[in-house]
Amino acid sequence: MDRELPEISLDGTRFIIDVAFAELRQKDDPLNCISFYDMESDGYEYFFDYDCLSKRLATDHTEEADRITLRLDHMAELDPEGMRLKYNIRDSYLPECDEDFTADPELFEQRLAGKLPIIEICGSPYIVDLDLRQLRMEGKADHIIYLDALEKPSVGDKYICYYDTLQKISVHIPETETRLPEHVKMVLVPNDYHMDAVGYARAVGMPEDFYFECHPVQPMLQARDYPVSLSPLGRRIAENLKKEQTNQQPEQATHQDKPTQRKRGRHL
Repeated sequence: MDRELPEISLDGTRFIIDVAFAELRQKDDPLNCISFYDMESDGYEYFFDYDCLSKRLATDHTEEADRITLRLDHMAELDPEGMRLKYNIRDSYLPECDEDFTADPELFEQRLAGKLPIIEICGSPYIVDLDLRQLRMEGKADHIIYLDALEKPSVGDKYICYYDTLQKISVHIPETETRLPEHVKMVLVPNDYHMDAVGYARAVGMPEDFYFECHPVQPMLQARDYPVSLSPLGRRIAENLKKEQTNQQPEQATHQDKPTQRKRGRHL
């Protein structure tokens, strides 16, 4: 059973604390995320300027009236169990500071030896193969999700996959649809270095351990899935349906029915 992730309120908006991907994710808008790596840290807390209107990190264009400075505990304090799972810590000891967490050297050696990472999508394990730019279901080589065929949101660097939970395949849904597809979820697939820090480092010509401490191999890495209604496609489908319903409204009568004329005849 999936573990329920902790939540936090930022100026009245609920965010999920997801330490597996080191981010705060808006509960009712999962594509809006704030990365812990984009925050400042003094070794004890994270702090950042928050834009109350966009619900994102403040920028140079954020009005002062809409900007507030927020402070957060380290991820080890916000979700200690999540950090234990992320860094594959088997005993009860947990570092007090995020900077003291170290990646599992055994998993690192296994990756160097050629063992590819696994990511779970809607309950099914997929092998992460960045060389071939694909996710392959374990035991079913014909069930492939091609990373370069997936959509990318305008904000953030995740992949958006529309996934049929019955057929267990990635599906393409036309933007002209007017009904939400059955048995389909929006799956947010993490970026390349979250899924495979070693493979990503090799691809960009960096040392194999360059990203590994921040993005360790996670033995239980899981993609996050949501109803299609929360996706960009879901919003387009809702707009299409609204237009369809508007076009189907009965036309207004252009003239009134003529009154029935009484027949002339003999009256008693």
